[in-house]
Amino acid sequence: QIIPKPARTKLKPEMWTADGWVAELKLDGHRAIGQFCTSDGLRITSRHVGENSGLLTENTQSLPHLVDGTINTRYMIGTVLDGEIIVPYGSDSSKVTSFLKGSEAIPRQKEHGWLRWVVFDCLFYHGDDIRMKPHSTRMEYLKMSIEEWNNPYVEIIKRFEANRREFYNKYVDSGGEGIKLKDTRAPYGEQWAKVKEKATYDVVIMGYKPAEEISEKVDGSMSQTKYKGMIGGIIIGQYVDGKLEKIGSCSGIS
Repeated sequence: QIIPKPARTKLKPEMWTADGWVAELKLDGHRAIGQFCTSDGLRITSRHVGENSGLLTENTQSLPHLVDGTINTRYMIGTVLDGEIIVPYGSDSSKVTSFLKGSEAIPRQKEHGWLRWVVFDCLFYHGDDIRMKPHSTRMEYLKMSIEEWNNPYVEIIKRFEANRREFYNKYVDSGGEGIKLKDTRAPYGEQWAKVKEKATYDVVIMGYKPAEEISEKVDGSMSQTKYKGMIGGIIIGQYVDGKLEKIGSCSGIS
């Protein structure tokens, strides 16, 4: 199993205008790695690890229109693609999840439309590991893979080299979540910056701080807590290289 790489590069102003950078749509769907295997055909896994198995969750059985062996999958052996599963009429991760899980996954898709896979990277091509090749080279392999596969439910992510800031503003104004800025010279998963109108984080609650009876507000005035026993702040952390590290705190809950 291959864990998809996240976008962890800090945004810098020059990424908007410097040569060698490209902007991609950021879709609010379900991240998926597709591996074309010799014996099993296409297998599709997410970035989430199952609590019982300890393995990446597999969604292969819920996507028969992607794994159907009659759609040129035999030409794709040894190829690995990275992308986002989305609903056919837009992108909403909550809707995608409901179409992937449980016994109703396929009936729901038959009624509302088959989920689509928007791919944005090629990690292996016909058995060759190309993750260390530049992004621009991997995109050429991605185009060849999609042409060979010729699946009507798969498409390549939209990307723009010029006017990246203008592209971001228009996309967000139209309701889009944001974009990813990527260095076309970098290996897989490196020099990826995520740009969103609203920031969201997956964190672990590591503890809490008791509420102070009297605290100072931003404007300098003092405030007295009305409710006893409230939590004043949540201590949060994230896993870095497999180790849980504290990254800060957020507002408390009762």
